[in-house]
Amino acid sequence: MPQASKHRDENLPAELYHYTNWSGLRGIIETQSLWATRYNHLNDATEVEHFRDLITDALADKIKPILREIRGSKFSSRRAFDKAGGLLAIARNDAQALVDSIYQASFTGHPGGTPFAVPYITSFCSHANDHAYERANGLLSQWRGYGSESNGRYAIVFDRGRLLSLLKRESDHFDYPHLQMCKVVYNTNPLAEDFSSMFSSIVDTLSKVLRKHITEEDSAVAAMSNVLMDFLSATTRFKHRGFQEEREIRIVASPKSDELNAKFIADLGKDTATTKMIKSKQTRQHPDGLKEIEYLSLFASLPSAYLPINKVIVGPHREQRTLRKRVQSLVGQHVSVQCSETPYID
Repeated sequence: MPQASKHRDENLPAELYHYTNWSGLRGIIETQSLWATRYNHLNDATEVEHFRDLITDALADKIKPILREIRGSKFSSRRAFDKAGGLLAIARNDAQALVDSIYQASFTGHPGGTPFAVPYITSFCSHANDHAYERANGLLSQWRGYGSESNGRYAIVFDRGRLLSLLKRESDHFDYPHLQMCKVVYNTNPLAEDFSSMFSSIVDTLSKVLRKHITEEDSAVAAMSNVLMDFLSATTRFKHRGFQEEREIRIVASPKSDELNAKFIADLGKDTATTKMIKSKQTRQHPDGLKEIEYLSLFASLPSAYLPINKVIVGPHREQRTLRKRVQSLVGQHVSVQCSETPYID
């Protein structure tokens, strides 16, 4: 089994902004927890999937020299290549088959099987590079996107360092094959330097796996195990450029399931059973009332765990001062509550 991933980006901003409405704010304060939503229940239809084509194309380019070498070795190979549609088609098909297999094993599960690391995500905005006004009053696009005149608009400002400490406690208490707080990388050109390095490492390792498969060399299981955590980290932090204005920081949590724990015990023996608690999934009704949303409640079961909230900003509203008093009553006098000066009204 791959080693659990506990990535922590040391270059994260000191404060993280979480935009929400009154229902969300009240739920967070009353439960002292954050909801991490299952990746395919989020509002970005390409979440996690956005990385698939990029890694497939890069991997296909990487294995072309291997296939050229095989094709040129003997006449029968050239005939087989032509019959299969040519070198480019084979490279693309082989790369796609490997990437699809990893996606299936990680996120959806093979038929009759259990996925290894279904990601659940909770999101924050970073205003580290914004002007002081945005840090004090919030971002207009976020006020437009979250909440309403009827349900209010709020930004909860968290202390990043103390939130990371709380995340460590969560990982010590529950079994997470993959858990990280990280910056989102958007598909701009060029990609962020640290992501490009990780991406190159993944492509190099997966190309070795394909070489072993194509040339029928020794098993590539060890190489796959080494790259899986980087693959999970990359797929869950790569996002469409249309969301770039958010400059998102996110927590990605992939808990071990009861089914996966039972499978490890059945296949590998009782010594592989987790000594930590299994994180339970929960469901809530979608606002449209037509479907349910699956989520994790982070930090809810930790003893004496309190969210590190620096302040709450009350967003634009006709009754803003009344809402400020309502929020102050909810959070208590130890948390600062401020009103945004941005004059946006529905």
